Amino acid sequence: MFGGFLLPKERSDFLLTVLSDMGHPRVSDTQTVANVLEVVLRHSCSELVEVEEITQTIHVQLAHLSEKPLQDILRTTLVQVAHLNPWKVTDGLLRASPHCDSTARAMWRMLASEPCLVESVLKRLLLQQEDASQHGHTRECSCCPFLAVAGAMHEIFLVPSSRDCMRALVDELFMAVVLQTSFSLKSPGRGCCTAGSWSREASHPPVRPIRSMVSTMRALFHCLGGASLAKDVGRQGAWDALLSPKTYPTGIAVLTRVLRREALACCASLSAQVLRGLWACQDIGTMAVFVELLDDDDFERVDGDALHILQFHLRSESLVLRRMAVTGLAMLSGRPEKAATLQGLLPEVTQRLQDDDCGIRTAALTVLRNTLCLVDRQTAVPIAPQPLPALLPALLPLFENESSSVREHSILLCRDAVDVAVGTHAKQMSKEVRRSLTPLFFHLHDEDHSVAQVGISKRLECASVGAQPPESLGRAQSPSLPAAAEPAAAEKAGRGSSYPCPA
Repeated sequence: MFGGFLLPKERSDFLLTVLSDMGHPRVSDTQTVANVLEVVLRHSCSELVEVEEITQTIHVQLAHLSEKPLQDILRTTLVQVAHLNPWKVTDGLLRASPHCDSTARAMWRMLASEPCLVESVLKRLLLQQEDASQHGHTRECSCCPFLAVAGAMHEIFLVPSSRDCMRALVDELFMAVVLQTSFSLKSPGRGCCTAGSWSREASHPPVRPIRSMVSTMRALFHCLGGASLAKDVGRQGAWDALLSPKTYPTGIAVLTRVLRREALACCASLSAQVLRGLWACQDIGTMAVFVELLDDDDFERVDGDALHILQFHLRSESLVLRRMAVTGLAMLSGRPEKAATLQGLLPEVTQRLQDDDCGIRTAALTVLRNTLCLVDRQTAVPIAPQPLPALLPALLPLFENESSSVREHSILLCRDAVDVAVGTHAKQMSKEVRRSLTPLFFHLHDEDHSVAQVGISKRLECASVGAQPPESLGRAQSPSLPAAAEPAAAEKAGRGSSYPCPA
């Protein structure tokens, strides 16, 4: 009855006094200490206050008291207090050990061993990280909350009894650890969760934080599918890739594919998590997950949001984010039902042809070619990225690009543009087509065989609209067509015979 007559503040003060002095040399009867604490905590008729301070006191005493009876009392008290207020216990333990020392790790495992507590603890950790992401710029050092949450999650994932709860929250937990890993690759002291700081990152980011985050991700997948799944992810190179800013997006992409395979039911909620994350900040890890999910059926209902996000990141100052955005569009353009929705983005995709990155240029050329070739079967109106006569001048400089992939894709797009223009823009295109013949002639000898092949194909296409090569090139000796190109040449010649020639 004793505990029932105490006011909330009196109960807390009494608990703090007993916990702080239980290691005193004059305290010999540990069983009495245990009974008193149990009686005070048994009566929950009044709210327990100062829970965070109580949790921090338990942490201090566990670190300093070595007697097993006293440690058992402290563990029991921790669990009892957590049953009364699991969120406050979680907050208190995060503050007691931001770097998750050995005592804190043991305390997290104790909480995770209680099936009725683990869900509340994990949800509170997720909320704490979300708060750190939103208000990190107001903190003197915003890395501590991320390190503390990552350390806590790592220990919880290692407890076998937490598996069922973890699977229920796997989409939120995965995205939380993605953000932790992304954050740990930023410059020390920046405390920035946006991709803008990647361009100013240190040459050698701190090893300990990133390795801690990767260890947490490994523990998550170990909890999801056992040691064999974690080893399978390692064989695909994901764990090593996560350690470097350059390969980090590749590692996240591998993890996303594995997660989709192992927890297919979470894809819908994961898609929603990713969209919310990208509206909140420009995080490269979240964008890597987004691109991997673009071909998932759950994105059918969020086309508008997905396209707005891709459009926004096409303009990003981050090279990595621009490359991911145009790569995502290239993936979508390969699906006819999706390609039809991209018409409004084509002018911005065309601007990416001016980007210095070969990967961005190749992906942009792929998007333009896929959408250019798409024709509405009802209206028979081709979808063009911009007026076709103006497209060729933008492509001609790419014929001389150092990347054979860019040269090949630009010539292919040029060929398709000529094909689409016949009958609608034939007269306007004739002049631009003639201008393309000179560089195409030299690409008949391109060192890359695939480029030479498409150069031959494009030269025949130009002939189909009546554009003749300059006189000097006409007198030059044309190279013989490779055997593999002869069928393509015949096909082009046959198709070109039906095209009208300019007067």
